[in-house]
Amino acid sequence: MLSQKEEYLAAGLSEEEAERRTTEDMGNALLVGGELDAAHRPATQWRGIAIAMLLLTLGLGIQVVNGMLAGCSIMDTLVGARALFTAFALVPLCLLALTDYTLWIRWSLPIMAAWLICMAHRLIPLQRLITYDPAIFRVLVPQVLAVSLPMVTALLACRLRGRGWGAFAVCLFPGAVAMLLCWEYRYTGIDIAPCMLMVALGLLILILAVRDGFFKISRRWAYVLLISLIGLAVIFSAARFNPQPGDGDMRQMIGAILRGARPFGHSANVAAVSDAWRRFVDMGYGMADYMLPGIVAYVGWMPCALLTLALAVLLTWCVRRFSRFENRMGALLGMTAVLTMCLQAVIYVPASFGLIGEHLSLPLLSYGHAILMVDAALVGMMLGVLRGETLPEPAVILRHPHYVTME
Repeated sequence: MLSQKEEYLAAGLSEEEAERRTTEDMGNALLVGGELDAAHRPATQWRGIAIAMLLLTLGLGIQVVNGMLAGCSIMDTLVGARALFTAFALVPLCLLALTDYTLWIRWSLPIMAAWLICMAHRLIPLQRLITYDPAIFRVLVPQVLAVSLPMVTALLACRLRGRGWGAFAVCLFPGAVAMLLCWEYRYTGIDIAPCMLMVALGLLILILAVRDGFFKISRRWAYVLLISLIGLAVIFSAARFNPQPGDGDMRQMIGAILRGARPFGHSANVAAVSDAWRRFVDMGYGMADYMLPGIVAYVGWMPCALLTLALAVLLTWCVRRFSRFENRMGALLGMTAVLTMCLQAVIYVPASFGLIGEHLSLPLLSYGHAILMVDAALVGMMLGVLRGETLPEPAVILRHPHYVTME
């Protein structure tokens, strides 16, 4: 490979052009990445997998505690929270964390096709034409599909890297379908604003891809188009956003749960908290959506604040780490996973205390049915990328010849 670059330089080509042609001569970057992965035997992120499992277990434990505050038995709470979903979440987490992430890039087009089928089924006109409604379509609610959108976009950008406007349009297509879904659901009760913010995040991921030269297109016009679409998504989200706290009964219940809370330990009036939490659940409010008030009442303000701070520090550390990646495909996928979880957390924390009326799950900690599976997959993809952190792209190998020494 290095000798090929030297031949191009001897022929009078510039350094940049010689690197580009040598990289193209190596073949498909995804296949090369897989070969490097097999040759280098990258280290599995066992510590990260253990931390993710701990968070899943902690999230299930939080639901058990909230259930006990509501007067439920441990077994009833586990069944109500469907502990089996937590176990199932380990499957995508470990699968993605233990395999070469370029494999999922190669499968991005079938993944997009499956995503579009599930999304199309959620459109109201299509639902009226289909009499058979498989269980999987009932589980994959619009919020679940919206949370998975940024990663689908990132996988497509990596798969179609090096192509022109046609490939760029394919990457835009899932976001357009998601916007159509939100338009069709505009008069229903689903949380449109978080879905539209996820669409905006998917467009932001495309901006990062364009910045890193993933597409052979005019960056200026691509930026104009993407920024305009992000503006529309944000405006639509703001128009549909519910800035008011929840209804009066919900606010009253949360106030009763938080009243008498201490910095550490149980609330000053445990009996009143338990009664308020029981009535809160009986009124149909989900323990997963409002778990933070339960934590505050049961263990105090400080543990809740420390938990939130620890999550913020962890996500910030991940963003900084991926921003320094030399492998641009890995950096894009890792950054996508982290930013998706960041956006979920930013929406969830104030919503959990009833400050805003829109909801998404807190990654791995608050139980959220299929969203828990999506978050586990995002963490698995992030760990899979970190597993191949030392495996650069072909262009990076040319600039740093020491990477050529393989086992």
